[in-house]
Amino acid sequence: MTIHDHTLIKLKRGISNKVSSYTDAKKGEPVYNLETRKLYICPNEVGTLVPVDEFSKGYKYICSGTQSVFNVALDPNMNNLIYINGTLLDPSQYTISATSVTLNTPAQANDVVNIESIPKSATQSYEFVAGANQTVFTLSEDLPVGSEVNVYVDGALVSPGDYTFDGYHTVTFDTEPPEGSQVTINGVMPPKDVWIVVDRDFAAEVNRKYIIDTSSGVIVVDLPSTAKNGDTIRFSNGYSVFNTITINRNGNLIGGIDEDLEVNIHHVIFDLTFYNGDWEVTYIQSLVSH
Repeated sequence: MTIHDHTLIKLKRGISNKVSSYTDAKKGEPVYNLETRKLYICPNEVGTLVPVDEFSKGYKYICSGTQSVFNVALDPNMNNLIYINGTLLDPSQYTISATSVTLNTPAQANDVVNIESIPKSATQSYEFVAGANQTVFTLSEDLPVGSEVNVYVDGALVSPGDYTFDGYHTVTFDTEPPEGSQVTINGVMPPKDVWIVVDRDFAAEVNRKYIIDTSSGVIVVDLPSTAKNGDTIRFSNGYSVFNTITINRNGNLIGGIDEDLEVNIHHVIFDLTFYNGDWEVTYIQSLVSH
C-alpha cells in the first residue's frame, strides 16, 4: 500500500508554547535563582543545579553534617537515581516519599549526594570499572533510537564534548578515564512531545514523533508488534531530498490491509493510530503549499 502526493489533506498547523521546567517549590518543583545560580530545594536547604541536560533534572547537595532526609519532591513517574560520592545506591538503600528522600544509612559531613531524575522510558543505568587505557564502553543492549546519554566518571558529569556516542550502545572517550574509576552511563530518551530526527532504519515506539531523513536512501521503520488501542505514532518527512519511507507492519494490519505501508510524499506529517490489530492513517498534513 502506498500513500502518494495526491492524497494530501491540508490542515491548519498548530502552535505550541514552551514553558519553564522550574515552577513553584510549594508544588514540588525546585526554583532556580538566575542571579545566584543556585537551586533552592526547600527553605532550609540550598543545593546546586547540576548541568545534566534538558531532558532530566539533577540536584547536588554537599552535606554540612550527618543527614538522612533530603527534602526534594521527586516525580514518581520518573526514574530517580541517588548517588553518594559518585556511587549509585541500590533502591533498597533509601525510600522516596512525596516530599523527601530518606537514606537508610545517613550521609556524613562533606559527603556529596547527587539526585538525578530521568524519564522512565529511558533505559537503566550502566556501570563500568575503567580498565587500563580504556576509552570505549559498550552497553549490554541497544538504546532506543533518539536516546542521549549522561556520562559520569567517579560521580562527576562528563562534558559531551569529551566523548562521542554512536546513538545506540557505544560511548568513546577522547581521553581514557583513570584506571579503576567508576564510569556510569545513563541512557535518556527525550520527552514524548520532542521530535526525534532519524536517518537510518529503526524501531518506532508508540506515542512518539519522528522526523525521518531519507536523503541518503529508503528508511525502513518497524512498528511495534504489540500496542494498545489509541496508541499513535507521528512521522514527518520534512526534507527537500527524499526517498520512500517503508513502514513495516510487524504482524499487524495497516489500513485494514495485510501489507506494509510505503510513503513517498514531500514535506508531510502523518499519524498512525492503533485499534484492534490495525494501524490506521488518522492524520495527514502538508508542510508546503500546493
